[in-house]
Amino acid sequence: HKQEPKELLKNLEKEKEKKSLSSLGRGDLVKFWENNGFGMISSKTREDLMYWVDDFKKIGSSEEQAIAIVKKALDISVDNNVRRYNYANSILQNWESKKLTSVEAIKALEIKRQQDKQQQAIGRSMESQVYHNQGDVSDDDLPF
Repeated sequence: HKQEPKELLKNLEKEKEKKSLSSLGRGDLVKFWENNGFGMISSKTREDLMYWVDDFKKIGSSEEQAIAIVKKALDISVDNNVRRYNYANSILQNWESKKLTSVEAIKALEIKRQQDKQQQAIGRSMESQVYHNQGDVSDDDLPF
């Protein structure tokens, strides 16, 4: 079955997009740094980011996963409007200490953290309702 030129072009574009999304290179970290308001990257910061890639590889990440993890920390810095290496470095130290070796593992941890937070809030809410309702019980409410 022969593909139409439009269909062929469309498939090639999809493949190109997949490759660009899945194959971040170390240079992409530098570009991301400079294109997202961190300023010109110093050689020390560039070296430190590359050390982070190597550190995550040492605990089990692939090259691609390690680069994506470092980029995720930079993304979070941008999202929180704290465009400083020390902030991203703290995030990376936390993830490394928890042996998180992929962005998926980081996302799963964040979802669990949010769920735990919600459960704690629900628990506190129920505790305060029980406490506040204790004086509202009358003899008519008792089963005996």
